[in-house]
Amino acid sequence: MYCMKKWYYLLALPVLLMSCSDDDVSFVGPNCTQETGILLNAKKQWVYTGETMALYVDKNFCERAVKSVSVNGKAVEVKAITADSLTFVFPTIADDSATIAVNFTSFDATLSKKVRVFPGNGTWKEIQSFPGTGRAETRVVVASDKAYVLKGLVYSGQMTPFTDVFRYEPATNSWQKSIDNPLFASSRFETYSQGRLLCQLSTGFSMFDLETGVYKKIMAPPVNPDCIGFEVNGEAYFINDATNHVGIYEILHYGESANQWEKLAQTNYDGPYDFLRSAFSIGGKVYFPMKIINTVEAELISYDLDSKTFAKSARLHVPVTDPSDSYLNYLFTIGQCAYFMDAGEVDLGNNGDIIRVIPTNRLYVYNTAVEEWHITTTEYPAKFVNTTSFAVGGRGFVGLGVVRQSATAVTYPQNFYEFVPQ
Repeated sequence: MYCMKKWYYLLALPVLLMSCSDDDVSFVGPNCTQETGILLNAKKQWVYTGETMALYVDKNFCERAVKSVSVNGKAVEVKAITADSLTFVFPTIADDSATIAVNFTSFDATLSKKVRVFPGNGTWKEIQSFPGTGRAETRVVVASDKAYVLKGLVYSGQMTPFTDVFRYEPATNSWQKSIDNPLFASSRFETYSQGRLLCQLSTGFSMFDLETGVYKKIMAPPVNPDCIGFEVNGEAYFINDATNHVGIYEILHYGESANQWEKLAQTNYDGPYDFLRSAFSIGGKVYFPMKIINTVEAELISYDLDSKTFAKSARLHVPVTDPSDSYLNYLFTIGQCAYFMDAGEVDLGNNGDIIRVIPTNRLYVYNTAVEEWHITTTEYPAKFVNTTSFAVGGRGFVGLGVVRQSATAVTYPQNFYEFVPQ
């Protein structure tokens, strides 16, 4: 470092100033240091793409001491620098982990551990449109890398459910009509197993093959109307609200060989809860989204199929003021993350022609790997209410539903979209 010493006299007192070349770093103030060996720290060992990440240091430094920040060897723009930290927006990368380094003037510092990387946002890509009549409130069964969309209705008139079934194959981006059966108009208590619908029909509780239309009667489950069916590893289950929002929940499993329903477990949580009409499984656990009544909070109740134990997730505070506006709609699971959007609400007192609550463009992500909620925003192609969504082969899809056209009119679009995480 080359500097010239110059003496100046201010009020007869000598002051030594250092005049340095442009290549030198000018450290100003008593809290700056040129010492090497700065240690980087992060509050979490994971990050979401698009999220502002902060790095902290164990020694103060000056802004001009930071030359660059890199993620997996690629430079990123620094957003802000203070005396003991710096922030930057984590970029979109294909890797699921990252090495983060800071290049100071005379040395480099690297975060001691790689951080896990999760997709924090994404884009919507339009796919083949649904070939049937537009509708809301469908049911979906996924099997053999295909999705079967059945039932659904429109809110004007008698609101009679549709009886046709359509099959979507992501590999070819194509829809085909599968079967049409009037029994679907009255089906209730629905769960799924290997491409078959288990439900209460007018002829009795039955197992219905959605590809062939063949069905047979089976043992009826001991469930109440407020129950949710789900499938894990090809087997059918229900979670049953045994006491109507009081907080006692049962897990029921169907044994096909014995044609019997078995209660695996029961739990008692303080209510009042409201089922969000969905369930999903990741890593041997089943998750049930719950709305906490009279609040703007939601949480997940999980059930471990191996240990047969229940647990609660951290609560999500939905950023609204009216508790009736804070319901969520589960969309799909991609990797270790489950995606939700605002549910919205249709005013059925006006033949469904008025959407009372319009969904926002917020996307709520529950990350099962680190057991936390993450909120981001994504520009939805439409503000769906009571939409159809499913995941096939690790890919998430959304479409149909009812969309506000004007203050007194709605439409039932046939468009479908794939969500591409970033």
